[in-house]
Amino acid sequence: MISVNPGDVIVGIIISLIAEALIIVFARSLGWVALPFRTIRHVINLHNRLELNGFYNFYASRDDYVRFREAPRLPDYLGLAQKSIKVCALWMAESTEMEGVANAIAELVRPPRNIEVTICIVNPKGPAVDSLASYLDMKTEETRTRTTNALMRLCESRETLAPKEKERFKIKVYNAMPAASVILIDTNTEYGRAQIDIKPYKTPRRFSFSFELRGRGKHLYDLCVGAWERLVEESEDFDPLKHLATT
Repeated sequence: MISVNPGDVIVGIIISLIAEALIIVFARSLGWVALPFRTIRHVINLHNRLELNGFYNFYASRDDYVRFREAPRLPDYLGLAQKSIKVCALWMAESTEMEGVANAIAELVRPPRNIEVTICIVNPKGPAVDSLASYLDMKTEETRTRTTNALMRLCESRETLAPKEKERFKIKVYNAMPAASVILIDTNTEYGRAQIDIKPYKTPRRFSFSFELRGRGKHLYDLCVGAWERLVEESEDFDPLKHLATT
């Protein structure tokens, strides 16, 4: 049986009431008093549903990372981790950025950070490459080259590590058609976070939009973390001889 602290319930109710009051005050300050009460109630209801599902932040495009994310660059965001990082990506970054990202990951694995890192990239020789290229409006060979380059960069950085450090840096590939790129940070802790990055059909990747979830025990957070952790678990360990595409 789940134990519920009455004090926590009371605090939650008070916080919700304060949030609703602030929304109404904010609405009035912007001249929304002419709006129907139904609209204001909808805003309050939406806020409550988002909070219950663990929504913490939203990024309408990658430009929003600089303005609204506490760590604008990918290496900075990964650096927020205290214990673990799991990534399910297409190829993580453009080729010009990938070396810096791979080196930053290696530094997180080394002492004193000792972060456990698992990076999963689309298998460049897998069945999803053709469909992914079509979805992204790219040529298949370009998509395959980008995934291959990302894996090579990650592999090169991993090779600079000591044997014990390599055990904390896992590289994997997956064959499923990706629904999104996902970063999971410290998900086995109370302060874990999940960033879900969605790419609209045949639209440049810079226009992808993201939302960040936090809060173990909140429905959508738990759903997304569980789903993508299964993908990480089911992915194959990276083998250069098997998985690196050749041209």
